[in-house]
Amino acid sequence: MLNFIYRFLVISLIIGALVNIFANYIFQKDNLEEIISKNKITFVTRIGPTTFYQNKGVSAGFEYDLMSDFAKYIGVKLNIITEESIDRIVHNLNTNTADIAVGLIGTPAKKKLVKFGYPYNRVNQVLIYNSEKRKRPENMADIVLGSIEIIKSTNHEEILNSLKKENPKLKWISLDNINSDELVELVNEGLVDYTIVNSNEYEIYSQFYPNIKIARRLSSSEPVAWAFSLYSDSSLSAKLKEFFEYSVSSNRINILLEKHFGHNNAFSFVGSRQFLKDIVSLLPKYEQTFREAARKNNLDWKLLASVAYQESRWRKDAVSYTGVRGLMMLTQNTAKELGLKDRTDPTESIQGGARYLKKLLLRFPDDVKEPDRVWFALSAYNLGYGHVTDAFKLARKQNKDPYKWLEMKPFFLQLSKAKYYKTTKYGYARGWEALKYVQNIRQYYDILVFLDSKDENKKYKETNDKIPQSL
Repeated sequence: MLNFIYRFLVISLIIGALVNIFANYIFQKDNLEEIISKNKITFVTRIGPTTFYQNKGVSAGFEYDLMSDFAKYIGVKLNIITEESIDRIVHNLNTNTADIAVGLIGTPAKKKLVKFGYPYNRVNQVLIYNSEKRKRPENMADIVLGSIEIIKSTNHEEILNSLKKENPKLKWISLDNINSDELVELVNEGLVDYTIVNSNEYEIYSQFYPNIKIARRLSSSEPVAWAFSLYSDSSLSAKLKEFFEYSVSSNRINILLEKHFGHNNAFSFVGSRQFLKDIVSLLPKYEQTFREAARKNNLDWKLLASVAYQESRWRKDAVSYTGVRGLMMLTQNTAKELGLKDRTDPTESIQGGARYLKKLLLRFPDDVKEPDRVWFALSAYNLGYGHVTDAFKLARKQNKDPYKWLEMKPFFLQLSKAKYYKTTKYGYARGWEALKYVQNIRQYYDILVFLDSKDENKKYKETNDKIPQSL
């Protein structure tokens, strides 16, 4: 009797399991239906200037905008996972931790690991060098003599392997858990002779590092596409093809390309000649407003005007690559916090920017002395106060004085290095951008101070000339 019951239970379990498997097979949701039922789509990508990063507490990046667009297109919430390693990105896909990988190039080697969707962009691979540290290489023989460091498992590694067949002496170091920010900085500091970046990355880095130049184009028109698990069905791929075809036909792709990579976003110092032209043609429109806002907030009007020039070039309708607007480029949250009704109105923007800069100046500890307090406040205007305090903490951990501006460059640079930013409260930040930002403002400010002093001397002389000599 017991044997019969035992057999019955075993047979029942087997039948139940088979029914379950059959039912799951028949009624299983496809990948797209599963995403919609969860009301969430998960992307995995690397932090970088073209993919995804935070600026002033606002998520940004060309790929971030596309990810946001697609989440809205299918009506679900957006979730983003970041990884430093390409291998980890692939692992996230093939273990169903993420639905889509962003920022991969569809090379033959990558197509063996993941599926690729619609190719919505194309990039070149470029070898870059520091033009202030070395001469431009004339041929591969010159390049072979230099040191090359790249990111492991990328299309850069694949192109070098291809070039090595014709140049056996070609050597390089492939690094894991490193990003393009770090490699570009190594080249900028002269610690590495060359690295490779994609052409869209170069367009951004060249705005901040004018001495970084292209030594050689290594490939052309490589397809950029979002990737899926090898085991995924066609439902998500089909929807993405529909989405990208719509984005192309509606000109959305071109708008985003212009927003993030267009020449209007130049961040570098414009040069004294252009600045002097803008002082004559644009500054008079706003000078009195700068003076009044500065007086109310106990600021130097020339500093306030310099911040505005760096932010918008004194163009009231300026829009940054992160979507902030107006003369002083205030985010929506900051404008709301300051009680502004219209952040695109020049007067409101200047008054709001002055109050915000004053607020930042007051937030730093009393131990932060002038003029360093001003430089730190400017870096916070660019990065956000939280990222600056992260840099302070990194300096303390390494037994350095965090309140000396001249000593803080290494720690601002560490904000974009995975080894360090993963230990901070606010995470990744483009610290190199903040350093360039402050440098530019100081240059504009010095010019305005010089011109203002000449103007004051002229007024003084004219006044003295009017006083009778007998007095």
